[in-house]
Amino acid sequence: MKNTPSKIWKGKKPNVNHLRTFGSKCYIYKDARSDIGIFLGGTKLKTRKQVSEEVSNLCYVSLLEPKNVMNALADNEWILAMQEELNQFKRNDVCYLVPRPKDSYVIGTKWIFQNKTDEKGQIMLNKARLVAQGYTQSEGLDFDETFAPVAKLEAVHLLLSIACHLKFKLHQMDVKSAFLNGVL
Repeated sequence: MKNTPSKIWKGKKPNVNHLRTFGSKCYIYKDARSDIGIFLGGTKLKTRKQVSEEVSNLCYVSLLEPKNVMNALADNEWILAMQEELNQFKRNDVCYLVPRPKDSYVIGTKWIFQNKTDEKGQIMLNKARLVAQGYTQSEGLDFDETFAPVAKLEAVHLLLSIACHLKFKLHQMDVKSAFLNGVL
């Protein structure tokens, strides 16, 4: 049997009865009561609810971001994310198929894949976006004006200043998908 540094230093085998196995039941002290949890090593303790939420999220997301459509089509979770994006088009009534006009150039599309994470850096959602390849457009031929779905920080500061001065009530709205020509 090999000697451990503790045995060499102290001259006897260390007592490891206080150590617990990874995944074993433990009790987490919280406000004069304790919750049943799971030991995850070191000082990491999680309640069963926290562990089950994390595991359930991991069961329905892909941890890798595909580089192209072929890689995405090999993973069921990314196929579901792509289908959700296409369903958003249908629900918002912003896209429909028409025959290709003769003697006209069609703007291509591209899939963008991104993993969305929470504040702890854990992947919570696979997001697939179908975007137009706008760099193939020619000004005056394919479009007249361009729009960016972002606001400059100065514009946000100005809006907040005016709202504060005039005592306006502001509400934030988060939408799953934004469409320029969609019905609101």
